[in-house]
Amino acid sequence: YWFIFSYGFITVKPVVGNVTPNSIAAASGMKASEEIVRIDQHDVESWTGVIFQLFRHTGDKDKLAIKTQSLDAKNSQTYTLSLANWQMNDLNPDPLS
Repeated sequence: YWFIFSYGFITVKPVVGNVTPNSIAAASGMKASEEIVRIDQHDVESWTGVIFQLFRHTGDKDKLAIKTQSLDAKNSQTYTLSLANWQMNDLNPDPLS
């Protein structure tokens, strides 16, 4: 186990790719090529963190705050996603679509 702790883990930064038209992300105004840095007051550093925070809201019908920052870290934006009509498709379980 000491090997893992001495070298750490490599993770992929949660950068928004394409925003699906008519999705809850699109309705909030979310833009592509921004890094997700916080979801509901919880800092996230990887896609694993994003997915964990999103799954905490599965079945909720309230709102979800997602903070992003530009890739150069100069600008940030908070988007409010309405979960009222959020449904996860069994064939495509992308929580942001």
